[in-house]
Amino acid sequence: MMMTSTLWALGPAGTNGHEAALGFLRDGDPAASPIAFARTHRDIFDHLVHTPVDRGVVPIENVLAGFVGEVVRFWLTTTDDHPPFGVVGERWVPIRHHLLAHPRVDAISDLSLVVSHPHALQQCEERLSALGIQTEAVSSTAQAAHLVAQDKTGRAVGALASTLAAKTYGLQLLESDVQATMKNATRFFHLSRETVAPTGNDKIALLIWVHHLSGQLDRIIHPIAEAGANMYSIHSIPLGEKEEYAFYLECSGHQDEPQTQRLIRTLRATAKRLIVLGSFPRCET
Repeated sequence: MMMTSTLWALGPAGTNGHEAALGFLRDGDPAASPIAFARTHRDIFDHLVHTPVDRGVVPIENVLAGFVGEVVRFWLTTTDDHPPFGVVGERWVPIRHHLLAHPRVDAISDLSLVVSHPHALQQCEERLSALGIQTEAVSSTAQAAHLVAQDKTGRAVGALASTLAAKTYGLQLLESDVQATMKNATRFFHLSRETVAPTGNDKIALLIWVHHLSGQLDRIIHPIAEAGANMYSIHSIPLGEKEEYAFYLECSGHQDEPQTQRLIRTLRATAKRLIVLGSFPRCET
């Protein structure tokens, strides 16, 4: 009997991870359905470790908040140089915060409080301040929408969340795009035990531990340049000891291509340790 594959995202329903998961399904991945929700990113990883057919969606970077180191730390703690699952896709999700309210609220002027994730409140601070509305932080924008939908206290409480959250929890949209910038977006990774074939426009994600010697970073970057690969991302990650770091990087190429395999061998000979986190088609938007 074939096991059903589940696509795990950070919950509750209505999060940006939920939206990214829906996007991956629209891209044509019928094996990764239905969508289920986990409480933490670590829970997503645990599901993928214990259920081989399952897949996951996790954020890797936000254009304003930066690199999501929490996600990469799972691979930092593994002793296996061939992790049980890796990155097979990426997707950018625009982050748009809308002012939502219960259907019984007549107008923005009726609101006395707005709840949302701290980052959302910060990104919408200018508009909320102009409206003179008090704010309160909760764990996610989706939880904010859920709290407003379930509120039975009679308070006029609004939420900053997405249109997906509004649809999920039956809220009305009082004002669109309350955030200060329209450029905010988060990039999500699609995780799976399966691999994807080269497309000719791919990225490879690597995690590299370096020796604590002079010029070690150059010994990573120089071979990438010599191989003619484009570097898209590089981040240093503290390892919990003084002056000890690993580097997370993405560059062009696919692990099944001969030239990329040669590059990996060169980097592995230089580094203390190297893990290939996966190869995946580059998302243009």
